[in-house]
Amino acid sequence: MLTRKMVERPRRWNTKFIRDYMVLFGLVSSVFDFLTFGTLLFLFPRSPEEFRTGWFIESLITELVIALVVRTRHVFFRSRPANFCWRVP
Repeated sequence: MLTRKMVERPRRWNTKFIRDYMVLFGLVSSVFDFLTFGTLLFLFPRSPEEFRTGWFIESLITELVIALVVRTRHVFFRSRPANFCWRVP
């Protein structure tokens, strides 16, 4: 939650945390991509159109999960999104 204190005195970015976070999510994303690729290629051989559809659905679900994880500092499945507001509280 964005508070007035955070707006009045911005904090510095922790570049080490951001770097580590990017590397971790990049590796996890690559693992899921390889697993999906192998599953679609060897376990469920289909036409190229069906392969692309499966790949797209996996990518979409992965991106949605990442968006839920990134939006909070808490455990993502226990956290609820904030109400929409136009101004800083």
